[in-house]
Amino acid sequence: MASLQWDRLLETCCRRNASDILLSPGASPLIRLAESWRSLQVPAVDAATIQALASEQLGENPAGREEGYAYSDFGYGDAGRFRATAFGYPATNVLLISRYPSGESDGDHQPQGAAV
Repeated sequence: MASLQWDRLLETCCRRNASDILLSPGASPLIRLAESWRSLQVPAVDAATIQALASEQLGENPAGREEGYAYSDFGYGDAGRFRATAFGYPATNVLLISRYPSGESDGDHQPQGAAV
């Protein structure tokens, strides 16, 4: 199974102008380009990798944790703002990383990607 790093995922999202990255156990990461999902040509990720990425980004007391999911908004250099949403939290089984449209910050705005 693949070992992923946040900076590589976000770099790929920015370079390809993707709105979302979807990680689920046993599958290669998917990126959303316009209205379609495309698989990255990397090995499948496992649940442990997804949980490690989620823990690294979300910290100890993430928003939404009481509802079975958790999220965190964060920046990636000058490339923009993102939201990481972990479903099945704390035993994260799906991780969705959504990119905010250019020029917007988290505030009252929602990331541009659609729900899964």
